[in-house]
Amino acid sequence: MNLTLTERRTVVRPLPRAVAAVLAERYSHLVEVRPTFARRRYALTARGYVGFLRLNEVTIEFRPKWPWAMVGPLFDPVNPDREGGGDFQNTHGPGGPGSPGLLDLFAHRLAALMFDRAAVGLHRGYVERTVCEPTVRGRIDLPTHTRTPWKHPGLFDQLVDDLSPDVPANRWPKAAATELARTPGLSQATREALERALAAFAEVGDDPVPAAHRDAIRASAPADYRELLDWCGLLDAGEVLVSLERAFEVYATRLFREAVGERNLRVQQPIHLTPVALTPDLVVRRGDTPVSVWDAKWKRPDPAAADLHQALAYAALLVVADCGLVYPGRRFRLETLRAAGSAVAVHLLRLPLTDDPARLRRIAVRLRRACRPCRRES
Repeated sequence: MNLTLTERRTVVRPLPRAVAAVLAERYSHLVEVRPTFARRRYALTARGYVGFLRLNEVTIEFRPKWPWAMVGPLFDPVNPDREGGGDFQNTHGPGGPGSPGLLDLFAHRLAALMFDRAAVGLHRGYVERTVCEPTVRGRIDLPTHTRTPWKHPGLFDQLVDDLSPDVPANRWPKAAATELARTPGLSQATREALERALAAFAEVGDDPVPAAHRDAIRASAPADYRELLDWCGLLDAGEVLVSLERAFEVYATRLFREAVGERNLRVQQPIHLTPVALTPDLVVRRGDTPVSVWDAKWKRPDPAAADLHQALAYAALLVVADCGLVYPGRRFRLETLRAAGSAVAVHLLRLPLTDDPARLRRIAVRLRRACRPCRRES
C-alpha cells in the first residue's frame, strides 16, 4: 500500500489500525493522525518533512507543498564534474517513493561532502583498543590476561590508545551513507557515488551514532566538519526523511555567512535563561557585541504573534535593537515593523530559493547591505 502526503495539507485516508497507532506514537513529528467517524479512516496532516517512510506493508511518501524546482535549491546541488558527483542531473520532482530527485540529490550531496572531507584528511582522535601483542605498548589488561585459559607466555593483553579516524564525527557520516546506500530506488550513479564515499571512510568503524549524542558530536567536532554534520543531521532517526525547516536553516546560514563573514556570525548559540536555554538560529555580531538576531521560519511570510514574540524575546535577552524573521520567497524583500515609542525593529526578510551561483552572490550582497553594521571586515 502506497500513501502520498503533501506538506501541511490534510487528507482522509484508510490505514491499518496498527500503522496509525505507530504513526501517532513514534512519528508524531512527521504527521498528525486524527481518527474520523469512518472505520479505519484517519485525517492525516504531514508536517515539514520530505522523503518516505516504510511501516509494515505501507509506504508513506512525504512531498513538499512548494514545487520541487523551488525546494531543490535548499539541498545545494553538487557540481557533476566534482569527484563523487557522477553524472547525476537533478530532476524537478520525485515520481514516487524512493524515486530520483530528493533521494538522489541528498545522497550525492552527502557523498560529495564526504569526499571533500577525506581529501583534506579525516579528523583523528585517541581511541582505546584491546590488543594482544608480544610488545607492551599500553596498559596491561590484567583481568582479561588472567581469565584467558591458555596463552602464549610472550603475548600480553593490553589497552592501547591509538590515534585513529574511528571517532564519532566520522562514524556519523558513514552511518548516514550506509543507510542511504541500502535505500531502494536510488539510481546506479548515486549508489556508486555512495560506495566510493564509504570506501574513503574505510578506516572508520560501523558502530551507529545514537541520536541523543548527535548534538554533542556537532558541538565538539572541528569547525570544518560543520557542513558535513549539518547535512547528516537532515537524515532523521535513520529514515530517509529530510526536515525542510532544518534544510532552510542551513540554506539561510550559508547566505548569512557569505554576507557578513564567518567570524561575525554565531549559529544556534544558546542563550541560557535558568532553568531553560533559548537558541536563536543566527546572531550577527560586530566583534564580541551582538548586532542583530534572526530566526529562520519554513512557512509563508505572514508572521504569527508567537513568532514576533520569539524574535522580540531574543532581542531583549541579547540587548540588540534589530531582530528578524527569515522566510523563503521568490524574490528578496525586506520589511521592517516598529512599535510607536520602541527602539527595537523587527525585520521580515524573504530569501529567494535558488541554486544559480550568480543570483546567490547578488542575494549575499543585498543581505550584506541589510546587515551593514556587521559587514565583513577586510
